[in-house]
Amino acid sequence: MLLPHLLASRTAAVNLWHGRNTLETWDASHLRGRVAQWATGLYDLGVRPGSVVATAAPTSLELIASLIAAWYCGAAVTVLPEPVGAGTAGEHRFLEGLEATEPEFLITSKDFGAVVPESVTVADLARVPSVASAPHQTGPRGPCLPVITGSRSVALLQLTSGSTGRSKVVPVTHEMLLANCQASSRRAAINSADHMVSWLPLTHDMGFSGAFVHALVNDIELTLIPTEQFARFPLCLLQAISHTRATLSPNPPSAYGILARFSGRAIAENLDLSTWRYAWVGAEPVFANILERFETSMRPVGLRSNTLKPSYGMAEAVVAITAPASGPPWQGLSIRADALRMQGLAIPCDRGSPDAIVLVSNGPPLDGIDVKVCDDSGTPLPDGHQGVLWARGASVLTRYLNGEDGSRFVNGWYETGDIGFLWQGEVYVSGRAKDLIARGGIKIGAREIECVVEEVLGLHYGRVAAFSYCDHVISRERVIVLISRNSGGSDAAGSREIAEIITRTCGIQIDEVSFCGPGHFPRTTSGKLRRSEIRQRWECGEFRTRSSAHQYDTLAL
Repeated sequence: MLLPHLLASRTAAVNLWHGRNTLETWDASHLRGRVAQWATGLYDLGVRPGSVVATAAPTSLELIASLIAAWYCGAAVTVLPEPVGAGTAGEHRFLEGLEATEPEFLITSKDFGAVVPESVTVADLARVPSVASAPHQTGPRGPCLPVITGSRSVALLQLTSGSTGRSKVVPVTHEMLLANCQASSRRAAINSADHMVSWLPLTHDMGFSGAFVHALVNDIELTLIPTEQFARFPLCLLQAISHTRATLSPNPPSAYGILARFSGRAIAENLDLSTWRYAWVGAEPVFANILERFETSMRPVGLRSNTLKPSYGMAEAVVAITAPASGPPWQGLSIRADALRMQGLAIPCDRGSPDAIVLVSNGPPLDGIDVKVCDDSGTPLPDGHQGVLWARGASVLTRYLNGEDGSRFVNGWYETGDIGFLWQGEVYVSGRAKDLIARGGIKIGAREIECVVEEVLGLHYGRVAAFSYCDHVISRERVIVLISRNSGGSDAAGSREIAEIITRTCGIQIDEVSFCGPGHFPRTTSGKLRRSEIRQRWECGEFRTRSSAHQYDTLAL
């Protein structure tokens, strides 16, 4: 069954959360009517099977209707980030997305002027296109919609996050999208009584496929929160879950870390999270202490001990590769840090051991997806051996739209670029190959170093960036920790102390700790650090010109 046909039998409402006293609601009948109007208007504009329709607008019910309408016309959709100003990173990502996906049509709420190529027909999200504004109209009005297309036709052009470089485009077919959402829904035991709440932007695979399409496929109620509203006031997510008695919500670990700080406010407002039964945790590395902190802080307002569900996925697999079953609480595995770093082996130990680290299980692969772990030569490794994760299955892509990185696709398998291991049939992620820092036989993810510094200095996520780069002047790879904070730089002793803590905690020696002025480092649309861009800008001296840097001879530490 293709996605547009799911709307015909829909019974559940869609909502937009504006606040505790303002919930904009469209029942299923109103949604169908609005989709039909948009579909006719888009058809009049010239949208046909094979067309690509892009959107660039804040989350709204009108945006949802226009996306489904594009599917009604047989087109593929792509959701681009809305630029927030000329010359900004948002505009850069928008233009990058336009270039990569080459849409013929753009639905937006802004006038981008000369930024949009003349070949792109622009439609105003606030006004359904009419025949008067349809320069490409061919044939009579009132087509028989939805247009019948094959299950292997492209439904979505999903941009990758770009955390390690320029975004690539994942062509997701109707078949892939349905297969992934159905497998994920079975794992979460989704039923007609469920209610999904999400603040994630539709540009993100977890916001689009993990929330919006899940709600469409399962005919469950959906409440969307504008992303900018969550950014201004994160507690609105918990307010929405409590107010609507929602049961499902996907979020990155950083969101749970932020929300844990609002426990006092949640208690004071008498929020009730007891209905929340399945909370996906993904899109970023998942750390046990963040999950434990959120659970502890929200226990007084009814959060269940088995609600959080660490999962693993990516746009290249639509959204989900693994997920835990509904019911049991999440699992952590305590292993020896030295054995993992030096030998690549997961050796269990007591959690209280001095060298113990706790890695979080992301659950077993979804039905229809296989995962294997391989060494650098592509040879499969047994359980408990760390290597590169590979995936294949009905919802895993076989090539990028423009054919990039062809070496990552081998005999139906896709090299994820993530580092991890299998343990008792479940997937544990320990780092990312391109963000992996190696020195003296020790390999460690950049995020693990960043977490140590954040904890020591009490900084929020996104204020610390760790990376390595090849210094051709001294013919050596150097490891850099760059810290952005409001209170200026640190003296050499303070920086040396940070470097020594990293060495003791992570087993890796740091060449330089640098402080730069206030401001966030560049991130992807999902909030992850774009370390490759940070590294390039640092090498060009952009951050160092405002920093207080202290360099160390690593042999002296």
